[in-house]
Amino acid sequence: MFGVVFIASCSSTARNHSSENSGGSAGAAGAAGSGGVTSTGGAGGSTSGGTGGSTSGGMGGSTSGGMGGVGAVAGTGGVAACAGSTKQVTAKLSGDTNIYPENTVASPNCEATITSGVSEVLSVGAVADKASRTLLRFEIDAETAQAFQTGKVQSAQLVVHRALGGACSGACPVQAGGVLIYPLTTNWVEGTSGSASGATWCYGERGGKLMKWQQNGATGASDRGNLAGTLQFNGTDENPTVALDPSPLKSWIDPKSTISLLLERQPAENTKLFIYAKEHSLAQGASLTFQVCQ
Repeated sequence: MFGVVFIASCSSTARNHSSENSGGSAGAAGAAGSGGVTSTGGAGGSTSGGTGGSTSGGMGGSTSGGMGGVGAVAGTGGVAACAGSTKQVTAKLSGDTNIYPENTVASPNCEATITSGVSEVLSVGAVADKASRTLLRFEIDAETAQAFQTGKVQSAQLVVHRALGGACSGACPVQAGGVLIYPLTTNWVEGTSGSASGATWCYGERGGKLMKWQQNGATGASDRGNLAGTLQFNGTDENPTVALDPSPLKSWIDPKSTISLLLERQPAENTKLFIYAKEHSLAQGASLTFQVCQ
């Protein structure tokens, strides 16, 4: 869904198309003509900028969507290749909670006041007819927010930490399976447990009923964006990790420079995963990191 392909053509008496995977097999530096792509991107060492001697300059085509040159556009996700170095940036986990039907998936009790904003352990697919979902909110700095907008965020990685031992008032249930990761596009409130505030199955913010999900469980088109990744939990990993495509995250950075994620079990699978929340006194909550081009 994130693939981007650019097809570039030059109008001239001769055209040179070099087929490559990373933006062009570099030939000897050639001087560009009027509008040509030069040296590191175009194939051929002609002083006129292209093998064919075009007065308008040769342009290197790329099968992966890149236009000849070191800074080629990647074929998947629309992320520009980084010509320089990258640095790792870690976002701050600032909010996390659970949402789940208080009765059944078919007929949830939308008037219930149960919220999970201060819970120490959160679950995916483990309670309420296997429908429980986790919401995570991360703060990013202004520089990283700008890097998203300029296409400099090369990759993203989410790590959650499985709740162990008696964290669930007994052994936490475990079942291997997939966990889908979506960017949330509707605002939500963490709230506090047992109060009439905070996100629930029917509301992004329960108090006052001012922010209702478009569809219960935050499944509506205006509730969440396109799938960013799938975490494959093997049932034993204590730190399940998933690489996320940064492209669907870009559009959902809110004015406060936060990114929210929705974690839900893969349909038709019996995934059960309990993770530590940021409120846990002895364990670490989820982490989100980015590789940013310098």
